[in-house]
Amino acid sequence: MRVVLAWSRMIILVLVIFLFLMAYLLTTVFLGQDIRRAFRFRKAGVRVMGWVLGYQIRAFGKFDQIQPAIYISNHRCFSDPVIALHYYHFFPIGKAEIEKYPLIGLAAEKTGILFVQREDRTSRNSVKEGMRQKLRQGFNIFLCPEATTSVLQLTKDFKKGAFEVAVEEKVPVVPLAILYHKPELDFWIPGDSLLTHFIKQFGKWRTRVDIWFPDHAFRGNDPATLLQDCKGWIDSKLSAIPVPQWVIDRSVDTLKV
Repeated sequence: MRVVLAWSRMIILVLVIFLFLMAYLLTTVFLGQDIRRAFRFRKAGVRVMGWVLGYQIRAFGKFDQIQPAIYISNHRCFSDPVIALHYYHFFPIGKAEIEKYPLIGLAAEKTGILFVQREDRTSRNSVKEGMRQKLRQGFNIFLCPEATTSVLQLTKDFKKGAFEVAVEEKVPVVPLAILYHKPELDFWIPGDSLLTHFIKQFGKWRTRVDIWFPDHAFRGNDPATLLQDCKGWIDSKLSAIPVPQWVIDRSVDTLKV
């Protein structure tokens, strides 16, 4: 039953992405390309996708969008930016492999994304410059500073790049804490393929998610301090839902290998 439900959702998801992408591209024929219009189409599409995938999102607090700003969150699975897109418009930082995904890569490119090859220093520097340009144009950026998914109770070490850009450009950082109620099914467990992870997470009827918003944006003149302040705030929320020890152990076992 889980496999059937997950595959059904995957097929419908592809159709939803296709329809919203075609609708946006059709408007560009008459109105030209407009990233803000693309953002609106993407947000509408994301909300439909959330319904198809069975997200049951509960919000704690409220933070009205400010821009330009850098939005960040902890990283559990590929759903994290999708959850954040329910609330904000931004250019997400995504791994370069996404660009190669059929349809999804095209949709990401047309609706605003900065691709990065994490192992390539030149690519990382290029993305930092891209972030600066988008921020100067008044747009928001979203990224997960852990740079990879984590199954630990608290966040892994954060990469400092985004915080350096925030200080240099004098823009605030807005941390979001995203908590999934079924870590053993919702987390991207080390060793699982993308397909296995998708079936686990969306083979159940509901994916319950909590999202915590801060009561203020974080600012600072020192990247290291700003990083620790944001990391500490996110970590303070993550203990609300315990992660099973066997899930944490999977991460430890992977590191040993």
